[in-house]
Amino acid sequence: MPAESYAAAAVPGVPLFAPQIDPMTENRRHLDWRRIRATRIDGLLMVPVAIALLLLFHGHPVTVWFLVMAINLSYHFVMETACGQTFGKRWKNLRVVKRDGSPAGASAIAARTVFRIIDAQFIYLVGLITMVITGKRRQRVGDLAAGTIVREDDRPWKPAPSSPLLVIYPVVWIAAALFFGSQLDPKPVTLTNDAYMQQVDRVCEQRMFAEASLTGNASFLQLQQISLQETQAIKNLPPPVTPEAVYGRKVVLKWKRKIDKTAAQIVADARTSNNPRTTLENETPRLIDVMKQAEARMAALGLPHCARL
Repeated sequence: MPAESYAAAAVPGVPLFAPQIDPMTENRRHLDWRRIRATRIDGLLMVPVAIALLLLFHGHPVTVWFLVMAINLSYHFVMETACGQTFGKRWKNLRVVKRDGSPAGASAIAARTVFRIIDAQFIYLVGLITMVITGKRRQRVGDLAAGTIVREDDRPWKPAPSSPLLVIYPVVWIAAALFFGSQLDPKPVTLTNDAYMQQVDRVCEQRMFAEASLTGNASFLQLQQISLQETQAIKNLPPPVTPEAVYGRKVVLKWKRKIDKTAAQIVADARTSNNPRTTLENETPRLIDVMKQAEARMAALGLPHCARL
């Protein structure tokens, strides 16, 4: 091939005599496996990030989930905009480029990155199916949206012009993760100031300790017995004085009776059933539903331990 032909096909920033790589003629099977391995490497890099966030935002699982997603998107966006490669792709000599082989700009990489959320559904099944459908170009949904491909490329690289989007998008994604995480995370229950209701909450705390002390798989009857003891302990407390305590005691005992009654009905049904185990499994969701309603009422009363049934 004459030098003039190379010059005509050259990509800006690539040595003049570097032949262009046509993704339609590459060894796609070999490249596919390297692309999968590169994805695994990038995924492993997120593990310490997730662990650090779990420690930093302990008790806020939704915020942690959103932040891991936002940081993962930011990592791919910044790396692929800057040099067309994440660390995983660099390890496997792969690069994200436009279909004509030129560097993909920040807007294209941003589109590719956002659509990663769709591609990643069902453990990247959506992305894999799209890559099969698009044939030899192996474009996932993000590639189709951005007009990009992933190809083998270890040549010197001149990135696309710098863009303020390189900073704006990561900041927006992380800020959105913090905002929506704070809105969707379960709110901690603040302990009531009423002295009597604090005693009620301590009784609930003792019930939690009793449940935790059970060895192995606690039986339904054991848990029912502990719940009945909790109800009796609340009844044995000195009479409440303040209107708040009188109302709170009434609400707590009302829901405790409802829970104990539902549990007793389930036990009775199991005893008269030909298959007690199946009956317990089928009826337990009904008890859980009642307990969830009770937890919401206990939280509203400012009883954090009673709200953890």
